[in-house]
Amino acid sequence: FGTDQPSPNDGKTEAVSDLLDDLAERAAAPDADADDPPPGLIEAEAEADMADFDLIRDRINARLNRVYEIDAEVHNQIASEERERLRRERGLPEIEPDSPEWDDAEAYWLNEVEATTVELFEADLTPIDDEHRHPLVERAQALSLQLAEDIENYGWATEHATTEHPLHEVTNSLCTAAAKLAGALFNTDFWPEVCYPGPMLVRLKRARSALNDARDGLQAARNEQLAPTDWIDQSEAAVQAIRQDVQGLIDEIRTSLRAWEDQRP
Repeated sequence: FGTDQPSPNDGKTEAVSDLLDDLAERAAAPDADADDPPPGLIEAEAEADMADFDLIRDRINARLNRVYEIDAEVHNQIASEERERLRRERGLPEIEPDSPEWDDAEAYWLNEVEATTVELFEADLTPIDDEHRHPLVERAQALSLQLAEDIENYGWATEHATTEHPLHEVTNSLCTAAAKLAGALFNTDFWPEVCYPGPMLVRLKRARSALNDARDGLQAARNEQLAPTDWIDQSEAAVQAIRQDVQGLIDEIRTSLRAWEDQRP
């Protein structure tokens, strides 16, 4: 699918209102906050494109699970087929190879694959590049590991507690937030002139949603008296500090995108 990198001549033929209606139907918004403003065109497009990317990735993985021998050629062929399949399902025209639209779609796909790879490695606690790891990623992951150590050392969660236990929800949600932040911020050398602000914004919103889950887990732990109050207070303050910084990035990107949209013909 196409890039959401701003281009003054994007060739869209649908009326903006019709396109936004279609994007709203395609893009589930579990990461939206009650105080979020209505999404602009680029943000809505990015939400929809990310939902499509996730769907394609799920379909690729399902097919790979049925393949006996997997190599790069097999993977790339399946990925190409699934991308084209979804384009047909969306009623989109075929893209001519080596056209500007083709180049944009390939660049977007490669960016998303790289960002997703960074996410997966971070979630597995094996970051690809420790040296250039964003400070927000480090803070979220370090907090997750520290709280997990506290919970284990003091025995605040029973030995057979499931992942739904409020305290495990806290640490798992923080790890998820770190992964989403890693995918969002893995390529910020030219910040704020990033190539794909839309996907970055979507991942930051998903990180914020995970931080909200961590905050909810701490509130549940408080209500059920699962850990000392001062520990919960300190943990909530640390989660909220990270969340505020993530919200600052979200606001910054939205401001830039809306300024660009206001200048569109």
